Amino acid sequence: MPTKIKMITIPLLIEAILMAVATLFLLLGGVLSFGVSLRQRVGMGGGFIFFVIAIGTLVWGIVSFITYQAVKERKEWGHVLSIIIAVLMLFNFPVGTTLGILILIGNFSDEAKAWFVSSTPPTPPTVPTTPTPPVTPAA
Repeated sequence: MPTKIKMITIPLLIEAILMAVATLFLLLGGVLSFGVSLRQRVGMGGGFIFFVIAIGTLVWGIVSFITYQAVKERKEWGHVLSIIIAVLMLFNFPVGTTLGILILIGNFSDEAKAWFVSSTPPTPPTVPTTPTPPVTPAA
């Protein structure tokens, strides 16, 4: 795998792992919030908000991992989705910004263009055929 492609796949994998860890912490926060008094729980949305954010974080991590696999398998949609993810990651300062920049650098390199172009099967050349005249037996 070319170096610039690793600049795409490794940050995507790191993002997926970070989202899995964040999901666990959010679920833990949601569970622990149910142990506090009712007055405090109302102020925290009853712990429900932790679970909602955990679901969103889990979905983001799964999408990052699926994109990681698609880029490794040279899928064109993985290339496009990795660019979209990278742009959205730029807002997650400082770690997401760094990972997003690495993914964008990798995506717009010549190695990445060659990586994704070589994944499409070449179209067979069309050879013009001329009709052959019928063969008549000699008398």
